[in-house]
Amino acid sequence: LDKNSSWRVVQKEKDCILRFPAFNSSGELESRFSIGVCLRPWPSVERWRVDLALPASHGRTHPGANPSFIPLPETLKTSFPFGKWFAVSRFGWARCPGMQDFDHGPEVEYLRNLWCSGSYAAVLGSDFSVQAVSKIKLEGGDWANAISDVRLWPSGEDLIVSFVPYFFYDISHALVAKLHASSVDGNLKVWVDRREVRRAESCKHPQDYKKKNFGFLRSGLDTFVLDKIFPTAVSLVNLSVLDGALESEMLRSNHTHSYGTTHVAPFCMESVLTGSESNYSPWHGCRGQSKEIFPHNGPSPIWIDEKHFFLGIGHLARGRRRSHLLRSLPDHYTHQFFTISASPPFRLLALSPEFCFSSAQDPSDCESIQYASTLLRDGDDLLVAYGIEDCDSYIQRFHLSDILDSMINVSDEIGVFHTQLCDAVLCFAPCFFVLHVA
Repeated sequence: LDKNSSWRVVQKEKDCILRFPAFNSSGELESRFSIGVCLRPWPSVERWRVDLALPASHGRTHPGANPSFIPLPETLKTSFPFGKWFAVSRFGWARCPGMQDFDHGPEVEYLRNLWCSGSYAAVLGSDFSVQAVSKIKLEGGDWANAISDVRLWPSGEDLIVSFVPYFFYDISHALVAKLHASSVDGNLKVWVDRREVRRAESCKHPQDYKKKNFGFLRSGLDTFVLDKIFPTAVSLVNLSVLDGALESEMLRSNHTHSYGTTHVAPFCMESVLTGSESNYSPWHGCRGQSKEIFPHNGPSPIWIDEKHFFLGIGHLARGRRRSHLLRSLPDHYTHQFFTISASPPFRLLALSPEFCFSSAQDPSDCESIQYASTLLRDGDDLLVAYGIEDCDSYIQRFHLSDILDSMINVSDEIGVFHTQLCDAVLCFAPCFFVLHVA
């Protein structure tokens, strides 16, 4: 962690301001924080490090990154009676401390290791210890290494996954499929059926914008996808298109996408927008080193039954690291919890102030790259899993009541939350004044 960082939080009049270097000049940029509240590291009630001990070069191992996990599926409970969680994690060790094998070689080798090495699945115990681990395979195809940054969402007896095919140089559109898992004699087997893979896109306006950081949610009997936090973009989707028997027919669609000789049928997402950008937007005045900065969704939102709304977690990335191949890569992440209404038209209701996850190395501080990839409810608590620096994996426990008490009403709906902005600025303390350069 860099205590002499050129990224710093300062108090300016009644607002908290982030100052940081301009990307293409020697000057500084300033950004306000969402809803005007200081950034702070948010300490957890409990923390676990998840180490899948995945194989790396020279006989070494690495923990995996950006974990997504859910309660252990019923189909695996007989084989793993002491298992509690089912997890997936990105493979690739290029950024792990002491394991930077590609720093002095071509950047393409570095990026290929980081993003194009596939993913692993694991069964974890109640303490998140590893009971079984297996690489995710692709049946009917030879591009299993394209299965990267997987997000899990259980739908009845099916496991729905989305993943980003960096392998095909596509960083803007996730692929959606079913994930299958079985076990024989305690050996875990996990795979995706090539015939069930679909590409997320707007079939009516395919060039509109990215379909990457989305999450699934269910309202009534319908399944929706949260495509963007604000303006809130939600799509009604049809999961039956993931049936492999439909692939031949769907590939005749005008919206079929081709990655060279690999052809993928569409997973159509036609978003309905609620809300609009304005000077009253919660993120008005938020700036970064790139021109476009807005809150991205992370894992799928969860239903909070006693409050009758969905709770999610999203992130902002204000920083950019230079990259020859991709021009730049994001860093300096912050996160926010948010809530959206229970049914269409889905509306953004409330936000927490921006925060980062307190570091295991220094609880008063945070790493510059943190990415929340799992949000689950566990009784009166929340479990949030996140990746660090594209190398490590942690899980933190938070009291749900603390999260809800931090929320600030940003909706025009009356009675959603009683906390007002003026109160939250006073009670959401303390402010911390360090951000870090990786």
